[in-house]
Amino acid sequence: MSSSGTGPDRVETRRLRGLPAYPLAGIPEMKARLHAEDRDVIDLDAGDSVLAPDPGYAPYFGGPHMAGALLERCPLRPEEGFLVPPDRVRTCPGDLRLVYLNYPNNPTAAVAELDYVQEMVTVTADRGALLVYDNAYAEIAFDGFRPPSLLEVDGGLENGLEFHSFSKSFNMTGWRLGWACGGAAWIERLACVKSFFDTGPYLPIQAAGAAVLRDPEAFLERNVTRLAARRQAAVTAFEEAGFEVTTPRATLDLWMPVPKAESSVDFCTRLLESEAVLLLPGSALGDAGEGYVRAAFTATVDRYAEAAEHALRLA
Repeated sequence: MSSSGTGPDRVETRRLRGLPAYPLAGIPEMKARLHAEDRDVIDLDAGDSVLAPDPGYAPYFGGPHMAGALLERCPLRPEEGFLVPPDRVRTCPGDLRLVYLNYPNNPTAAVAELDYVQEMVTVTADRGALLVYDNAYAEIAFDGFRPPSLLEVDGGLENGLEFHSFSKSFNMTGWRLGWACGGAAWIERLACVKSFFDTGPYLPIQAAGAAVLRDPEAFLERNVTRLAARRQAAVTAFEEAGFEVTTPRATLDLWMPVPKAESSVDFCTRLLESEAVLLLPGSALGDAGEGYVRAAFTATVDRYAEAAEHALRLA
């Protein structure tokens, strides 16, 4: 079975949120696969450098090591809006070949505006590198905010790859279905490598993905409305419990400082063992995530008040 999909998953669909149409293929989530294959996709060699956000999605870090490249982690700092500073791309040491960017961001819930994406495309292209834009939360946005796409800015199509996933927007976590958009030359190289590395997912899963893309708006409206209610419940509950909370404009998460002078792992361990409440320690997603915890909008509205009440006992 081809990794580029077969049968009903080969659909020509409009880009979500009103952007131009591009051919999409039902394939395993390529953003999780590229990282183990980037040596072949972008000709990474020993001594080349890769810039990735920290904290961030763990597979960003594995591929460069497997290729023998130098991994440069960029700490995401609150005073910089948890954005990768463009100057970090300009000054990254070595022969910079690949830059990972993820907005709306996991785990910080930070968002990027269109002019920021444009600047990042420009500075990455000036370095002769490829910008890999992980846009898995593009539709999980609130209060009228519309996350930008790499393909909306000048040079994005030629100098980047944008990855999307059915996992978040369409509640298909674990089904490993997604797609990539970008210039034809990059897509051809990625498809060629993937055809030798893996196979397509179970055909009914591909068919389900194709079906939802035929009319995504109706599902997305219901889903985002439900998540917005959970967001508000979580923000209210954790604020009342004494946590420092910033209301996120997008994603499925709250990113909150640890309320006591202890490590994120220690706090989350105590919370789990004594109160049966599970938060993710920020350090699990990178050293720069230390001092934070993540709460996800994956529970029903009424559960957040209960969880925060238990967390208050330790805060």
